[in-house]
Amino acid sequence: MAGLPIGLGQHVARLGVRARLLLLVLALGLPFFTYIVLSAIDEARAGRELAKERSLAVARVVAARLDDYVGDVNQLLATLSHVAVFFNSLNPFHIVSMRNAHAAAQAMGIKLQQHDIRKSEDLDSAFAVIRKERPDALLILADRVFLHN
Repeated sequence: MAGLPIGLGQHVARLGVRARLLLLVLALGLPFFTYIVLSAIDEARAGRELAKERSLAVARVVAARLDDYVGDVNQLLATLSHVAVFFNSLNPFHIVSMRNAHAAAQAMGIKLQQHDIRKSEDLDSAFAVIRKERPDALLILADRVFLHN
């Protein structure tokens, strides 16, 4: 067997027809199998690149919208000087929220007009004060008293 390494030709010569056919099929099939594997690897790489590009595009859109939102909030805050707040001092979350609201309002020079609403009957007097003092905004902290009225 010409072209085979010394000794390998002797081994192939001893093989039967079936074994030789099997070797022939393997010799022909191996490049095809390699091509399929490499193609799959290239497709996976291309898929990852496409996913990366799409993710970056979405991130850019989200960043732009967030920037617009922050700009709108800053513009709104710049116009506020007086904010009324409805809270329920029986709600522990509201105590912490009001502490934070006081700190933020003080830092921004905003006057807070607090209205402790513990029951629905407290709403009429709070709205009367709001109508009289005319704050720039009304912040209502979530509580069942406010949700049911």
